[in-house]
Amino acid sequence: MTFRSHSRPVVVFATNVQWSGTWYGAQHLGAGLAEKGFRILLLELPISVASPIRHPRRFRELTGARLRRIGPTLAVDRPFGVPPQEHRLLRDLNARLLARRVRRDLRRLGWPEPDMVLARHRLSWRLADTFPESLLVANLSDALYFDNADMEGERSAMLNRAHAAVCVSPPLVEEAERAGVEEVLLLPQGVDNATIAEAAGEGPALDLADVPRPRIGLLGTITPRIDFALVDEVVSRRPDWQFVFVGGISALFPDLKRDIPFQRQPNVHFLGERDRRETGRYLAGFDAAWVPYNWSDFNKASNPLKVLEYLAAGLPVVAPEFPALVGAVADATLIPETAQPGDWIEALEAALGRRSDKDRTARRSFAAANGWGARTEVLARFLEGLRRDG
Repeated sequence: MTFRSHSRPVVVFATNVQWSGTWYGAQHLGAGLAEKGFRILLLELPISVASPIRHPRRFRELTGARLRRIGPTLAVDRPFGVPPQEHRLLRDLNARLLARRVRRDLRRLGWPEPDMVLARHRLSWRLADTFPESLLVANLSDALYFDNADMEGERSAMLNRAHAAVCVSPPLVEEAERAGVEEVLLLPQGVDNATIAEAAGEGPALDLADVPRPRIGLLGTITPRIDFALVDEVVSRRPDWQFVFVGGISALFPDLKRDIPFQRQPNVHFLGERDRRETGRYLAGFDAAWVPYNWSDFNKASNPLKVLEYLAAGLPVVAPEFPALVGAVADATLIPETAQPGDWIEALEAALGRRSDKDRTARRSFAAANGWGARTEVLARFLEGLRRDG
């Protein structure tokens, strides 16, 4: 097969994020590739007529202009789908709507058909039918969250069709290789060092002032990924430590709060959702950080972004011994699956003793070498190699 190849490659980059929302890897990588001369059409997570109702605070944003030109080589669009968008009876319709939208976007931008489609959300890989001369690159950033045979079949179909894959963890690399994908890149999470440092320079967040020390922090949305029984045991056994949670409860689990056993403990502090740009201010007020996740298949295939964020702030970190973290992070204590709550307590106690200026500087240096800029360099070389080989 002959693949399309332009001097300034056109990439349709389908994501599961909103460009103006919390910035994760998709936005950093998309913007970084655009700076390197790739023409990037970044597709946000598709919306539907129900989206403004579900997210009333974002009504103006969700109902505003859908195709936005961010720069000469970067444009962002918000596709539309008929809900429930991934229902098997509506999937073909929504895939056609997505293809029509992308074709119209490219015409409006004056760009040719894409050299490649970097597919993240579950319908975007079907753009391979619309652009058969384009490389299909599967972007695996997690395992399937739910045990759903229909969704598993869709994912398998994507991997069977993909010419290459970009994976965030070793288990996802193995999944792609088992499916017969020949070109596979392990691309770990990166970190936005500049934003964390800038916010930290403003000093600790004010709502930490009344929280005694030592403070052990957890950043991120509260979901069933957290091992609530583990946290409850650790919190109960160390009433002299303060446990701070910065992040709201996931909208996917609105009843989750009643299932959190430790929420009324006096040494537990839920600060709620905060702007990600303020992350550094909270990290600046922590003494140590942890990732008390359970050992679900989803978690074991993940690469928790927060680990690098903690290190970027110079914090000692305790996290599960997930494959993506083994040998990949410096100065983080990794806890095996067989560990008991007492092992976590010992590790956190040791972490609280590793807070010297020398330790903090070493962690920040490690994070600086693992920023999104470095990840973009690796991805750009991989994509250019695919074009040459194709």
